[in-house]
Amino acid sequence: NVTVSDGKGGTVSHSWTIEVSEEIGLGNHPPIIESFEPALETVEVELGELVEFSVTCYDHDGDELEYIWECTGLRRFVTPTSGASVKWKAPYWEGQVTVKVTVSDGKGRAVSRRWTVDVRA
Repeated sequence: NVTVSDGKGGTVSHSWTIEVSEEIGLGNHPPIIESFEPALETVEVELGELVEFSVTCYDHDGDELEYIWECTGLRRFVTPTSGASVKWKAPYWEGQVTVKVTVSDGKGRAVSRRWTVDVRA
């Protein structure tokens, strides 16, 4: 509750109610990526090569994890992109793409892992 006075007899008061939620507060921890494959940040692959990307994660709070996979340029995932791993097929031309996974606990906390993929002939 706050009361403000103008010094001439006039006052105004206001009160607020603040609720603290543990879902996004200090009690919620982000997911942890324990391991990932490929192990290197930069991966060299041949034209048309099939590569599996995966992460092993856990959540300290026991929250159910959601996986979101993205790829810059031509999206060529050949398996569903909702789990802890995906298979990706390189294009038949040289270039560089980025593959990224974001792991979310569904309560406002997330962590990401990114790979740079060099496609070579």
